[in-house]
Amino acid sequence: AIMVGSGRGAKNGILFKTGDSFERAKNISTIIFDKTGTLTKGTPAVKKIVVNRKYKFPDDKILKIASSLANNSEHPLSKAVSGYAQEKKIQTTVISDFKELKGKGLTAKCQEHKVIIALGNIKLLSELKVNADFAKVAINSSDSGIGTLLFVVHDKNLVGYIVIADKIRDESKKVISGLKKLGLFVAMITGDNQKIANAVANELKIDNVIAEVLPSEKSAEVKKLQKHGEKVVFVGDGINDAPSLVQADLGIATGNATDIAKEAGQIILVQSDLEKVYEAIILSHKTFGTIKQNLFWAFFYNVIAIPLAISGILSPIIAAGAMAFSSVSVVLNSLRISKK
Repeated sequence: AIMVGSGRGAKNGILFKTGDSFERAKNISTIIFDKTGTLTKGTPAVKKIVVNRKYKFPDDKILKIASSLANNSEHPLSKAVSGYAQEKKIQTTVISDFKELKGKGLTAKCQEHKVIIALGNIKLLSELKVNADFAKVAINSSDSGIGTLLFVVHDKNLVGYIVIADKIRDESKKVISGLKKLGLFVAMITGDNQKIANAVANELKIDNVIAEVLPSEKSAEVKKLQKHGEKVVFVGDGINDAPSLVQADLGIATGNATDIAKEAGQIILVQSDLEKVYEAIILSHKTFGTIKQNLFWAFFYNVIAIPLAISGILSPIIAAGAMAFSSVSVVLNSLRISKK
């Protein structure tokens, strides 16, 4: 049954790395989705640039600072800034001492003006001891409901911010609804601020939102749920999701996942299609159900046939034929999985 289930999964773009993945998937109670790149398309785009009138930095100069930093990072938000700057034909400046602070942002020294420049969230402003009054106003504005705010710093001055938004995958709402109908508790985890996270969760009707979480803290959130007796599935795609994929009772790496995430997960989706998550859970239920049926009929056969064979009621030839039929029936029952 496991072999047939694995084959059915592979045919549909769902790779089960181990046989016990079926049982793990069947027993889950909670499923946690990473937001960026999993529930959303993972291709964020710049929506607007807002300048801090106090410093009178024009849009193109703010974008120049931001892209000079972003070009050195592989983060999806950084790529959005870099791509937008290329579209606008913005020339970057030479930087040195580049640093990427996980869950906070980017910093470097601008060689042109010999000052520190930075791009990141409000946690980065705190780290750099930058006055965050303008940032707090921005966070409380309607802009924070549009998308992620990346604050731009030049020489300890918060000169503006960039609003970046990601589009929700077309199939996300349908998948969440289907999983909830199976009786699963659905949660979303993200490093985004609470307002953005809530907006996405409300649209998808997700039960629980875990927002403003540093990459290193994601696995700890999984562990918290496990301590409360939950059997947790984590669905993610990034390098930062790998510890959570390992910590969870079952890790599912999506088709666009990094190699590290795929190595950490027990189930790999060949395509970036969230409907495959739902299909994997359903296939696990069917496969495990078939295993139980096979065990029942094998046990039933042995309980009935062995005493009859010992007592001589069944001849050796008939007993051998019945045994062969029992094995064939198990195989035929297992093959039903591929047709369901």
